[in-house]
Order: sequence, then structure tokens, then C-alpha cells
Amino acid sequence: MFFFKGRKKRIVDSYPEPIYDIIIEPFAGSAAYSCKYWDRKVILIDLDPTIAGIWDYLINIATPEMILKLPIIKYGEKIDDKKFNKLLQAEKDLIGFYMGTGNARPNKKNIHF
Repeated sequence: MFFFKGRKKRIVDSYPEPIYDIIIEPFAGSAAYSCKYWDRKVILIDLDPTIAGIWDYLINIATPEMILKLPIIKYGEKIDDKKFNKLLQAEKDLIGFYMGTGNARPNKKNIHF
């Protein structure tokens, strides 16, 4: 779903398939395991308010249309620039993780070409 430090996306296939219909991820992060088994009931838990906010946004607020309308931040732009003020904080954080793949915190400025 998004890039996060410690993400298990590359190794998720080496984990066994869940035995039960409910998956509980106590350190949700990007929830790579749960995303693989999206057809199960999933409970995501994370103490980090940024991660919890992103998942709340993705699960309870965002529509595919909203996600597709998120801006692509150009090189040198900052997510805190005035023109992005209308974005929700969770949208800014989600974009920030895409600008800084594998970081523990969302990037504020796009430094990638």
C-alpha cells in the first residue's frame, strides 16, 4: 500500500498462509502481510499516529477516485507548500512515504528526480 521502513513486501511470500479467518497485525506499518490476504478479516494496530492516520484514511475515507486525484509532488516541492493546504494530513503523510521510500517518517520535500 505504501513504503515503510521494515516493510515485508519482498519477503511476504516466505511467511505461511494464515490459519484463521482473522489476521491481527500488532505492528501494522504498511501491512504487507494483511494486504496479501485482503479477503480475510484484518485488524491493524499501530501506536504511531501517522501510520494509524494513514490506515484510517485508506480504510474509512478514501475512494479510488480520491487516491487518483492526489497530486504528484514535483522535484523540489514540499508537501507543506501552501498549494497543498487542502490535502488532509493523512494524504500528505501517504504522499510523503512515496517520496521517501523505506523511511520511518514521511518526507516533507521531494528530493527524487
